[in-house]
Amino acid sequence: MSVGDVTSIAGTGNWRALFNAEGNVDPCGSKTYALQGSPHQMESTIKKLRLIWWALLPAIPLFAWLAEIGRSSGRSAWTWGHWLAIGFSVWSISGAFRLRGRLLRNSKEKPVDDAANAKSAKQWEAGQVFSLGVAVGVACWGLSIRIAFHGTLWQASIFYGTAAFLLLLWTPRMPPST
Repeated sequence: MSVGDVTSIAGTGNWRALFNAEGNVDPCGSKTYALQGSPHQMESTIKKLRLIWWALLPAIPLFAWLAEIGRSSGRSAWTWGHWLAIGFSVWSISGAFRLRGRLLRNSKEKPVDDAANAKSAKQWEAGQVFSLGVAVGVACWGLSIRIAFHGTLWQASIFYGTAAFLLLLWTPRMPPST
């Protein structure tokens, strides 16, 4: 913000815009504007994302265990339901790669730890949460293969293994700060 901008804002009596633009205290003293992309907040965000990740990691073996309770060996023939689950899984994984790439690309172009790029930080966080959700969704398809479509354990294990691989691939990491 230049001196001309300050005088034009101050000349109109719009002090709130001046202080809001600078991230300072409101002229009334009632509210402070936090830096949404500050490194401290990014550390907090990454801790929350890692907590979600750690909670979802044991969900995959839990799904496999739930699917095996009271089940027979199942049928190893591939039915329309199996192919439907594979199709939906591939579609959701490819969509997650595209959307995650689009959301995370903005955080590479604009540093997330800069206060002016709060939108970039939110997009980065949304990309992380969305990709974790898709990975667990693939494990849910494995659960449905075993329970609803009466598949075998090895058929459901394809989905469980893919979900575990995606969770490890999409482990939340700090965004690049350039």
